[in-house]
Amino acid sequence: MTLKDQNCSIKESIRENRADPSKRAKPFKPTDKLVILSQDCDINGQESTVEVAVLSIPKGGDRTSSRISKVRDVKKLRIKHGDDHYVLHVSLIGVLSKVELLECLDKFHIEHLDEENLSILKKWRVNRYSRAALPHKFNTDFIQARLAPEDSGLRQTLEANHKHVLGLYAYVFPLDEDAPRYYVSVSIVLSLKAKEETGVSAFHDALMGVLKQVHKESDHLHMLQVEDVEFGQSRLPTRDLVVPPEDFTAEDQILMSELTLDYMCWPDAD
Repeated sequence: MTLKDQNCSIKESIRENRADPSKRAKPFKPTDKLVILSQDCDINGQESTVEVAVLSIPKGGDRTSSRISKVRDVKKLRIKHGDDHYVLHVSLIGVLSKVELLECLDKFHIEHLDEENLSILKKWRVNRYSRAALPHKFNTDFIQARLAPEDSGLRQTLEANHKHVLGLYAYVFPLDEDAPRYYVSVSIVLSLKAKEETGVSAFHDALMGVLKQVHKESDHLHMLQVEDVEFGQSRLPTRDLVVPPEDFTAEDQILMSELTLDYMCWPDAD
């Protein structure tokens, strides 16, 4: 929603009801948009308020730069809507009275996010609370060293085919922060259309290349898909590098942790 009347009092109401008190003085910009985060069942239910986020155009520099499009922090998210790139900040989320919103509805120009943005937005909010805390040595030796760098072959493959990637999952055992060694299995879950539109060999080769590098160079990670060993665990997830959704079981989801790929949801040139 974009305000037609910048002097509308509704902005003050949103500011006063931001969850982060330190951000309540932060003013709105004329280019800001509001996004209703509340689900339909809550909007139509007994709740008296709706949750709203602010879509802001980043200031300064190239709006499509990697500084904006490669956000890894779950406290903010970058999405593309229309011809512009926007950033959402958790600290600027607030609540608004339904009564006040309805009274001022004619002061807004209303648009709709596309299905992909809706999916990204919902997943971003959920990930803030549900993401698993993985051992620091795994984060350092796999994510930071092999997945995050822009020249990573695995990262480039995921970005180039991001519409087909349903998730990147890792099994890490044990989850003890002080363990001397971790046994790791990593799988990419692809959409049903991935095989017919892009094939799976590129995903397989990119992931296996990274796993071999990590297995060879890390002092802490043993990659089970490179060298399978017995380590006393009777319940194990899939060892497949690339998994179609019909083969990725509920038990796989329980045993594995989904890695945050929010910062890859839009490639630089998209």
